Amino acid sequence: MFGWYGHTDSIKGKQMFDKLIAQDNDNAYIQSHYAFLLLSGAEGLYEINTEKALRILKQVKDKDDPYYLWVEGSIYASGIDNIESDFSKAITYFTKSFEKGRRYSSVCLAQIYFTKDRKETFDIKKGIEWLKKGIESNSTDAMVLLSQIYLHSKDNEDFKSYQNPSKGIELLQKAINHGSGDACFQLGVEFFSGTNVNKDDNKAFEYSQKAYELRNGDGASNLGACYQQGVGCERNINKAIEIYQEAVKLGSGLAAKNLFVIFRYGDSQNDIPVNFDRGKAKYYLLEGARLNDPIALLQLSNQYYPGGDMFETNNDQAYIYAKKSADAGNVDGCARVAYLLDNGIGCDRNPQEAQKYRDKYEVQKGNKQ
Repeated sequence: MFGWYGHTDSIKGKQMFDKLIAQDNDNAYIQSHYAFLLLSGAEGLYEINTEKALRILKQVKDKDDPYYLWVEGSIYASGIDNIESDFSKAITYFTKSFEKGRRYSSVCLAQIYFTKDRKETFDIKKGIEWLKKGIESNSTDAMVLLSQIYLHSKDNEDFKSYQNPSKGIELLQKAINHGSGDACFQLGVEFFSGTNVNKDDNKAFEYSQKAYELRNGDGASNLGACYQQGVGCERNINKAIEIYQEAVKLGSGLAAKNLFVIFRYGDSQNDIPVNFDRGKAKYYLLEGARLNDPIALLQLSNQYYPGGDMFETNNDQAYIYAKKSADAGNVDGCARVAYLLDNGIGCDRNPQEAQKYRDKYEVQKGNKQ
């Protein structure tokens, strides 16, 4: 539940926010938001300090503030330190938060009801109902999430009865009309793949451009890819690199991974040689890992073990980043973690845990075939 979406003015925003905090501001939203930043770390802008965050939340006077209620819901949804995850309490807080005006809480509630391994709260129908409530309140996040269910649930046993591509596209268009960069990104992907609409490279470029203009990191990354590959535009590697760099500032790990590949392995179609800029390659590999791109995490793990030409061998780091890659959903990351656990590389040997990751590998591999 905790996350931070980077923007090019994040540092300036932090400075302004710090000024408000320095004034001993007792505004419930400001206090709650500060607590949230301390809980999440805001992608490195703040040092995580759970104890201080909880202390600040206790000091909030207006316990009916929608943002305060949302933060409390997020804590119980995720669980932190000595506070165990409690979906029942999370649902109570998120429901109150939504009723008080925080529309995004509808998405948080839907995500809880969509969590299959929590049998006591797993209820797809309720999750869908919450998304529809969010849409009624003009939550673009709810529009985008429900659109993805309508568009991509065909092969999911739990959701396939909700497949409705025309409604999915309609919701994306509605979200775009409300200024959603994420919806622009998603519709750009649809036109590029041609899965639920007729493939149209020009429209893929157009919607990626709109997403970039709306400061959406994923859309910016796709726009960079358009320029790199000549999708809906003339190929322009310099423009691609420039936009990828902006996308990284906007929080795109994929863009960072793409820059790593360009600077390290080159791009023959665009006359970029191997080892074009090793310093930048190293920087963007680390950025990709920091932004949790599964492939960047796996590449970094491989650099640490068995060892690459950019980092010193470090078995512990190899295991840490392989596990992060696996937990981010990378099928090859699962296979690598299983291997490291089997052989006790960077971790204690644990064949039982290794088998769990091997099973994940087989399941994900099967889903892709």
